[in-house]
Amino acid sequence: RNPQTFVPNIFEAKDSDFQAAEQRIYRSDMYPSHLSLEVIEGKTSKDDAKIRKAAAKIKHIIGHRGSCFDRPENTLASYRRAIESGATIMEMDVRRTKDDVIISLHDADVKRTTNGSGLARNLPLADIRKLDAGSWFDQKFKDERIPTMREILELAKGKIDVMLDLQASG
Repeated sequence: RNPQTFVPNIFEAKDSDFQAAEQRIYRSDMYPSHLSLEVIEGKTSKDDAKIRKAAAKIKHIIGHRGSCFDRPENTLASYRRAIESGATIMEMDVRRTKDDVIISLHDADVKRTTNGSGLARNLPLADIRKLDAGSWFDQKFKDERIPTMREILELAKGKIDVMLDLQASG
């Protein structure tokens, strides 16, 4: 499906329709608050009034794992981008390290999003800090690390609300 295509009828929309609109927004440096208009702007239908009314009720734009479309998920780069793009809430996945530090990591194993392997719960923060959490996404993010919850909350303070997704131990 072409990411430039928009949803003809919001009441029949699929997740992929909204993802396509999000992709266009990120590529064009538009703010997520324009998402509702972008989804409907290119189409006319008998439901336009209903769509505009529904879009006007949007209160929050949530940056999933920060801004995981254009930055490596759950990294400070991703959370900074969520703030810059105008999101009102950033969602972060959290879990504990071996030494009980809360970090932002979706998967139980660090393998998918870093150059390491092993369960986060079995690794102390000192070892996790050595992992590259950005290169898997793009080499320009090679210095990104898995952040602690404290670092993220300090970044977010006064700028954006934070929603925690507590990951099961594993």
